[in-house]
Amino acid sequence: MILEEAPSGDVAQTVKNLFVFFLYLLAAFLLARRLIYIEPMTQESIIAIALAMILPDLARFSFVMVGKPQGPQRVASGESGAFARKSGPVERILLFLTNAVKLAGFFVASKLMPSQGALLVMGSEVVFNFFVHLGVISAAPYQLRSTNRTSIILMNISGFVLVSCCIRGIAPLATATLFFSMVVTYWLSRYDIDLLPPLRE
Repeated sequence: MILEEAPSGDVAQTVKNLFVFFLYLLAAFLLARRLIYIEPMTQESIIAIALAMILPDLARFSFVMVGKPQGPQRVASGESGAFARKSGPVERILLFLTNAVKLAGFFVASKLMPSQGALLVMGSEVVFNFFVHLGVISAAPYQLRSTNRTSIILMNISGFVLVSCCIRGIAPLATATLFFSMVVTYWLSRYDIDLLPPLRE
């Protein structure tokens, strides 16, 4: 049984959650408005749609980030009790920075260029998953279908490279389409949707 925190801690956590929710809601609204006015079937519109697809899932991870305990929580274990793992200062700084860059990326995508915003989002994901892979950031709250982060990091790096090529004008429409396909593949696998039908015996 986890001991209840002080009411002030609950209020502070609620304020943090509401603030993050408001920022992502605003980013989603601005990105949706950008999709209305952007020229269709261009590399920027394709990347904007891809960002709109992954925004809810990345926002959910951000709520986990701000909800991580910053102090030890006692868990009943006999008379002495045990303490659950808490996030250290380095982990909290990394979570704050990666979350801030990711949010900035969505706002850049909605106000400036979607490709530039996607570069920030993918860059923050590369850094975040790299430190999760190293164990600096606890992987427990961010479990995916596979516990091996190598494939996730490679996918993030691939997305970063594709968006960089799009910005530099290297086959922009093709690289944007590949980036969109990668996002769709991630979205389908994230929600346990089989990409191929099962083989019949």
